[in-house]
Amino acid sequence: MDGELAQAETDVPDPSAASSLPAPADSAAYPAVPVVDRNDPAAYATAFITELVDRDYRRQSRIQLLAWAQAESAPNTLPGVPASLASRSLVMSLTASEAASSPVPSSARWASLAASSTSQSVAGLQTRADPDWLALISTGWEPIDPAMTMLTVTGTLTTSGQEKPTAQPLTLVLTLASNGSHAGYGAVAVDDWTVG
Repeated sequence: MDGELAQAETDVPDPSAASSLPAPADSAAYPAVPVVDRNDPAAYATAFITELVDRDYRRQSRIQLLAWAQAESAPNTLPGVPASLASRSLVMSLTASEAASSPVPSSARWASLAASSTSQSVAGLQTRADPDWLALISTGWEPIDPAMTMLTVTGTLTTSGQEKPTAQPLTLVLTLASNGSHAGYGAVAVDDWTVG
């Protein structure tokens, strides 16, 4: 099971893309998750997903978002994850899919959404321990990082633009662990992103 988790969190269409990921950086558009939210997994998950999802495509850039995500990342210490990818698992999980359902649209799709004055926000976030994680832990397996956990996150994603706003249910699985550069939690990967 841990091997399957590791594979899911390091799948990337072009492995060479890992070397072109942005350097970690917070910005005015994407500030660091507040310190007060860093010591509780549910609080961190809520703050992280809110900042990840709430965006105005005209005023925020994709590269700023990915740099912020890299700054919020935690190393992936699951067995089977190559050391060269461990610190980049989060950004790769956000960009691995070019589908419209990806957490972070492709550069071309981002530009299209900006041109149509699209913005989006998330509300009503709730977290619970992910069933796959609970099943894995129940076998007696222990992660290298004792802070590592997986949460199922649900909420409502509202998208606005030139047309009437639409609200759809959002579900994802967020893996957390000890942050690589801040005290407290950081994000390892966003998986099973589903809107609708």
